[in-house]
Amino acid sequence: KRKTKVVASLGPASWSEEMIPTMILAGTDIFRLNCSHRRGGDFERVYPLIRKTAAKLGKKVEVLGDLQGPKFRVAELAGDPVPLVEGDIFEFGLCKDDNDSIRPGRITMKPTIEQKALIKACKPGTCLLIEDGLMEVSVIEKCSEAELKVEVTRGGKLKARKGVNVPDCEIDCAALTEKDVEDAEYLLTLDPPCEYICVSFAQKGQDLQELIDIMDRLKVPQEKRPKICPKIEKPQALTNIDGIIAKSQALMVARGDLGVELEVERVPFAQKLLIKRAKEAGLFVITATQMVESMIEQPVPTRAEVSDLQNAVWDGTDAVMLSGEAASGRYPVESVMAEAAAVLEAESVKQFMMPRLYDDYSVDEGNKPRELDDSKRKTKVVASLGPSSWSEEMIPKMILAGTNIFRLNCSHRRGGDFERVYPLIRKYAKELGRDVEVLGDLQGPKFRVGELQGDPVPLVDGEVLEFGICKDDGDTIRTGRITMKPTLEQNALVKGCKVGTKLLIEDGL
Repeated sequence: KRKTKVVASLGPASWSEEMIPTMILAGTDIFRLNCSHRRGGDFERVYPLIRKTAAKLGKKVEVLGDLQGPKFRVAELAGDPVPLVEGDIFEFGLCKDDNDSIRPGRITMKPTIEQKALIKACKPGTCLLIEDGLMEVSVIEKCSEAELKVEVTRGGKLKARKGVNVPDCEIDCAALTEKDVEDAEYLLTLDPPCEYICVSFAQKGQDLQELIDIMDRLKVPQEKRPKICPKIEKPQALTNIDGIIAKSQALMVARGDLGVELEVERVPFAQKLLIKRAKEAGLFVITATQMVESMIEQPVPTRAEVSDLQNAVWDGTDAVMLSGEAASGRYPVESVMAEAAAVLEAESVKQFMMPRLYDDYSVDEGNKPRELDDSKRKTKVVASLGPSSWSEEMIPKMILAGTNIFRLNCSHRRGGDFERVYPLIRKYAKELGRDVEVLGDLQGPKFRVGELQGDPVPLVDGEVLEFGICKDDGDTIRTGRITMKPTLEQNALVKGCKVGTKLLIEDGL
């Protein structure tokens, strides 16, 4: 009954002969083969296994081949990670030889075709984002076609081979690298053919023509050609979206790199806009990146992740994708099940939730920064106060940053903190001429397990344990027994349980 498809990326956690049928039965509709990790005959082993297993289970399962695209990375280090301090001036250029590695005062990149084009495209004022935007440098001088002088505008510790993004300019290089051409040729000669091929970092329609040209060269029949699926990861793609859509049969909203190159607060609207435009053109739309990121390490998604999944369905997406959660995470099967359950629930109320975007939009405005007029904002921002934010220095900064309501959490009321903080809120709101309200949040009943006798106790599926109120101070949690302190509320909780009652511990983990 579920219409929204689940795309699962395959990798070491999920591509074994035992795992693939389990992933299919859990709800996977499309398997993603990430060509960034194509090596050692893995794809040659896995692809026939997908087809054979799907046929055996009587399930329709499709395959998406994802080309790596141009990669921009800094080079190796000469020694320890190099501190980048705001205001420092560095050389930034292509390696002159094998010994020209990163060191204090100099950042280097290997002289690949793509990275030469990156340096060439930069000019004074261009921002280069390093390691997903954790660090940022700005070009202050272009010394040559291979050398820049940059100023650090956001500091950090620079390690080897970290990624570089350049949101400010369109880089004039082929969309498909030598590796991409080789991977595309492999994907296009599969029998039966894969259903989709993704082109990473597509900036304009011509980038997709390169893949069409390979299909033409290989004489792939029209009926066997995979759907071309550009990954929208750069602001330039928003500007050129009409030309991209014209060459495509599918589209991926790739929020990872898009959220680095575009201000992160603008990604949700970009997602809605891209889905709307793609659906108007009849394209199949995949929404990707960090859908249930926490499930790389945890067996259940966060509430925010479930909301994100369901909002994507209400936006009109045709598929939601798992990346590291399925390829290398601890809970690949649970990740598929969580996505499938979330989107199925969203579909059950979709007719009431579909948002209506205004028709008069222009993607040419897509990557222009805008000033936020805080006085016209209707949605209020509530900020919980605590040790990191309730000092006399921080409260006025929080107000000026846009806080409308401060929350005082009574779970943490102690030592006269509220008595000190409350007058400060009123004082600075008045001085700054801002209408600031205060919300007091009562703790309510709390239910917690007791203390441990030693190390954390493993809970293994199928084990039988005692669960009860502490009989005395020495009755702590230990192997075979879980205890709770004898408060009025916790006595009532244990009393209220009956055979079949489920107790969720640590937010359901």
